[in-house]
Amino acid sequence: MTDVTIRRAQARDAATLLALIQALAAYEGHAGALLTDEATLTADCERYGAYLAERDGVALGFVSFTVGYSIWWGGEYLALDDLYVADAARGAGVGERLTRAIAGECLSRGYRYARWTVERENAGAQRFYGRLGATLHEKGVCTWRREAMDAALAGAQARA
Repeated sequence: MTDVTIRRAQARDAATLLALIQALAAYEGHAGALLTDEATLTADCERYGAYLAERDGVALGFVSFTVGYSIWWGGEYLALDDLYVADAARGAGVGERLTRAIAGECLSRGYRYARWTVERENAGAQRFYGRLGATLHEKGVCTWRREAMDAALAGAQARA
């Protein structure tokens, strides 16, 4: 897809980015878990970065990232949040071009590495990232939702 452009997303792209995030959530079967909205994406645009893949003004995919800090490595790293390519554009190199945009971002900032998670069942994504030279580590990802933290704190206070 040589007619595809990759560009840095701006605050004005929040609606487009949200539509792509919603498509990703639906694709992964997690549409009900999505909490963000256009207003949040617009307001928080300085807290994350994203690149859009487009052809003739139509969004085909995106990659988003934030910045993390590793005390093990002693520096900041690029934390890839999501990578998504619409069905119609899969297999045409769009995902690779978006991932290369992340590599360029990471290296231009002088970061030591990029880091992300991939679903254990997503063998296609694992092969894709492996072809790019990424290393898959066997380490689980935990999420701790507010409700669970509230319950944990309430339980600790009850025992005290």
